[in-house]
Formats: sequence, structure tokens, C-alpha cells
Amino acid sequence: MAASTVRKWLEQGHCPSGPAYDAMTVTYGAPFLCALRPDEPDAWFHRVARAERQAALEARARALEEQLADLRSGS
Repeated sequence: MAASTVRKWLEQGHCPSGPAYDAMTVTYGAPFLCALRPDEPDAWFHRVARAERQAALEARARALEEQLADLRSGS
């Protein structure tokens, strides 16, 4: 997406075309949809975004636990 296109949307109140909207949804996923519709916290995309965030945090926690285990064992 060209910066000039996005600037036009923001500064001149234009909306993206259907294909542009679809491309942004594919690229940025559920968090993009959440940013567009923060007033719908029970919508499916908010649930998807929360699940993705939870999975990322759990993966990070596992990695930290592994690092701690290595430190504790003297590795």
C-alpha cells in the first residue's frame, strides 16, 4: 500500500477500496480489525486477537522457563 494512498484516506476522509481493505486484513489480521472496531469487544476478531496474543505470551513464557532452567542447571 503506497503511503500516499493511506495519507489520502486519513487526511481527506476517503475509504480504502474492497481489495485494499482485504489486503490489509490479510496482512495485519485480527488486530487490524480490532483497531477498526474497538466498540465490538465480543466480535469474533477480538476473540481471535486475544487467542493469538495469549499464544504468543505463552510461547514467550516457555522460552523464558527454558532459559531459567538452563541457568539453574549451570548450562
